[in-house]
Amino acid sequence: MRIIYLFLLLLPLTVACPNQNSTSSDVLELQSNNMDFKKWRITDFIDITYLLPAKFEKELESNYTIDKYSSQQKSISSLSLYFSIEKFTDTTATILKNVNNEKTNLNAIQKNYIRSIQNSLSQSNIEGFRTSELKRISKICLSQVIIQNYVRQYKWDTDYSKTYFIATKKIKNSFYVFQLIGKSENMKYLQDDFFKIVNSAK
Repeated sequence: MRIIYLFLLLLPLTVACPNQNSTSSDVLELQSNNMDFKKWRITDFIDITYLLPAKFEKELESNYTIDKYSSQQKSISSLSLYFSIEKFTDTTATILKNVNNEKTNLNAIQKNYIRSIQNSLSQSNIEGFRTSELKRISKICLSQVIIQNYVRQYKWDTDYSKTYFIATKKIKNSFYVFQLIGKSENMKYLQDDFFKIVNSAK
């Protein structure tokens, strides 16, 4: 009976340790490589491929997309880092272009996605977020950044702001929106990794 009692006391320690080690190792690995991911893999999504850091795993809990059925979501939970890619057809882009009087289908998809994020933040009573100007990466790619200022609600809340990298790229007559979302203090070092993902898509 005494042995069983001791085992039950030690069980939480044996369960907790691996997670702590795994979290520290992900952070240390990123820091040791100048905040760049070491290992990358080719990832499939519908009819395209793109490069993604190997540590990303399928995200089952959070949803940062407009339509989860036409998107792919992944995360690195130990780094509070989320990634998504979502496909839009040329027909959808044309409708958005005409309804919102945009210059091009590419602009229409990008601006509609940005508006949907802004609306979501507003509905969640999150104030003070900032959105960058539209930046043209190439003829077929646009990007923007949203910084969500954190407002502490409870004394036990983790106090950090979120940064959203959002880029839209035209591939094979369809449009793909890429998102990378994480802690602002880390994201300033990960923008080059985000562009590596977007530029690799084909």
